[in-house]
Formats: sequence, C-alpha cells, structure tokens
Amino acid sequence: MNKFQIFNFFHRESITFIVFLKPHKECSVKHDYKAVYDDDISLHEGESIIVTETLENGWWRGYTRSKEGFFPGSYVQVRYEHFLQLRGEHSI
Repeated sequence: MNKFQIFNFFHRESITFIVFLKPHKECSVKHDYKAVYDDDISLHEGESIIVTETLENGWWRGYTRSKEGFFPGSYVQVRYEHFLQLRGEHSI
C-alpha cells in the first residue's frame, strides 16, 4: 500500500490518500459460454474480459463492457496482467 498526505492551506485540514494496487488480468474469450446461474456471465468467442478474481475451483470473476460475473477460467486466454490503481481518501 502506498500512502501520501496533502495539507490544504485554505481549509487547514489534511487529506490522506491511500493507493491500492489490485492485480487484474486482461483476457480473450476462447470459447462461447452460456451463463447458468444469476451471478454467471455469458461469454462470446473473441470478446475481451477483465478478470478481477480467480478462485481455486477454476471459476473466475470479471467484467466485459456491460456485465460482470463468474465464468469458467478455462474459457479464456490471458493476454497480460497488470495492476489497477484504486484510491481512497479521508480527511483528518
């Protein structure tokens, strides 16, 4: 976790920003998959998907342009992995 602090001279308050780096995988869909459960997503061959979570049972969670949910990890091919920066802040 990276952390830095900025002092606001006009309001005499300090704001702390906490930066989280969360690993993500960008993948291409190899095979069509039709969602079975409400929290699954259907995939279409050639579609891009960002993976946000990989489970030990082989199911992954991710999102496309319009939907988010679980799908079998074996249906996608990882193109590359990267870190997305998430930022939180609070005033002191």
